[in-house]
Amino acid sequence: MSGKSKTAKKQGKGFATWEIIAGVCLILLVIWAAYSVLYPSPSPTSSSLTSSSPGSPSPTSGPTQFTLQRVGPDSTNDGQVSLSTYSGDVIMLEFMEPWCPHCQNDAPMLQQLWVQYQTKGVVFISIAGNWNGATANDVSTFIKTYHTNWTYAYDSSGTTFTAYGITATPTFVFIGHSGNIATSHVGEMSSQDITNELNLLIQQSS
Repeated sequence: MSGKSKTAKKQGKGFATWEIIAGVCLILLVIWAAYSVLYPSPSPTSSSLTSSSPGSPSPTSGPTQFTLQRVGPDSTNDGQVSLSTYSGDVIMLEFMEPWCPHCQNDAPMLQQLWVQYQTKGVVFISIAGNWNGATANDVSTFIKTYHTNWTYAYDSSGTTFTAYGITATPTFVFIGHSGNIATSHVGEMSSQDITNELNLLIQQSS
């Protein structure tokens, strides 16, 4: 009797190895679930900005006018860019950041489209913001690195980003010949999707 009693007491102490492992795994699972709720993964097609802003510009609304610092491959202050200069034209605005990997992915494709559509009177304007410390010099370096030839502007104060409700890059805003915003899109776009948008606006202007 005494031997069985000692054995029972010995077995009652502590936890089995598998119980310890299961407990640790459960704790880690709870921590991972809590982290996923508090810090969700960013969208795979856009780079989230670090400040909250109003919603994206609504289709058929009039775009906010702006005059911004023009940036070129060899100059961070190459004059000014005013939206009003292109009144009556079909315009594609790209809100971007030079550090944004999705904007970098889009650059070669947009260059090909710009070559195709500049002869059709379509205006490409990329507006770079100051998020995460981006500077006009960073934009100039971006232009040289990706050999892009359309118009770039630098929004040093972030007011144009805010006015258009930009919360992620890239964001594309398409403006028709009437001067109204036709559509907007957050995240990378395919060449075909942009082509469809521009062709429709060109047809409407003819």
